[in-house]
Order: sequence, then C-alpha cells, then structure tokens
Amino acid sequence: MIAPDLILPECANILWKKVRRGELSATEARLAARLIEGSDLQLREMLPLFADSIELAVELGHPAYDCTYLALALQENLRFVAADESLVRKLRQNSGEKYRDLARLPSGAA
Repeated sequence: MIAPDLILPECANILWKKVRRGELSATEARLAARLIEGSDLQLREMLPLFADSIELAVELGHPAYDCTYLALALQENLRFVAADESLVRKLRQNSGEKYRDLARLPSGAA
C-alpha cells in the first residue's frame, strides 16, 4: 500500500475526533496509531504531487486534499480505495473514461 504522507495527519485527526466523540478510548487511539506506524504503508512526499493535485481539484471540482490521493494513483498507475463517496461518484459519472475506474469504495460500502 502506498499513500501520500498527508495520510498521517488525516489519520491522527480522525483518531482524535473519535476519542472526542467517545467512539474510541485514548488507549484504542494510541493502539491504532501504533498499528499505522508499524504497517508496511509506503509514504510518498506530497510536494511532487502538488501541482497535479491542484489541476485535478479544479478539473473535478473536488477538494485538493482528496485529489492528492488521486494524483498519486495516476503517478503510480494504480487504483485506489476512497471512503469519499462523492469523489468516487464524480470519477465514475463526470470524468469520462479518463478516471472512471481509478477509485472504488471500501468493500462493504454503498
């Protein structure tokens, strides 16, 4: 698995929100952070994806945060899993053949 290094602050923020909402304990959040740190996730620097992320955001009318993952997938010639239903829907419906099959929802998602 690969991801832009943006994924780390995004995961940290999600874990923090879940602790605040009472969906996870602080201990569970720390465990999740350790699991992420110990995973074989390969991180890619965001700077080389920066311009492409902006171009994709403008083209698709979608936030650049998410388009950073899309730019990485295009650079690496890979598909990616996105929990963002609106992004997956935009790619399938509004981008013609260019990005149609690039992203999918996690298994079991709508």
